[in-house]
Amino acid sequence: MIWHSEGNIAALLPMAIEAGVVGIHGLDPVAAMDLAKVKRDFGRDLALVGNVDVRVLCNSDLAAVRAEVDLCCAQGARGGGYMLASCNSIFEGMNSSAAVERVEGRKDVKRSPRECRDDGQVSQVGGVDGYLALRASRRKQLRYWLDSAKLPATRAKRIQAIVDEVLSADQ
Repeated sequence: MIWHSEGNIAALLPMAIEAGVVGIHGLDPVAAMDLAKVKRDFGRDLALVGNVDVRVLCNSDLAAVRAEVDLCCAQGARGGGYMLASCNSIFEGMNSSAAVERVEGRKDVKRSPRECRDDGQVSQVGGVDGYLALRASRRKQLRYWLDSAKLPATRAKRIQAIVDEVLSADQ
């Protein structure tokens, strides 16, 4: 089971592990969840997902997005068991270019996304790699499609459609 929670849940993590939780999503930096400390203290027992600050993804400063992604990767990726994601979800009001940059900005990082199976084994899966595997021309079309959306709700729906396309292409 992967647990999504907002807020600072660091004190609850030992009990979560004991209860059978194998992953945590959120790792909310707004609530002072320290990814480096969580990785150090619980990285052997939990898959860690998230920690990209959504406040950065709501703005248009793509350099800030890249810096946030670099920080999260530096703190969480060493040794595996970390998946880059926002601390929340894709939502109305998020800057679509920033959401795409979160993925595009890490092409230089060696990825080995993994999925835990019911038998406890780990298998390779797509996700971010699936998006990056799309032809550059298709990624450009998708970015244009996102940028042409006038309403935040439309952008959020289009981001979700892209996620769905990438996941279906990975299967």
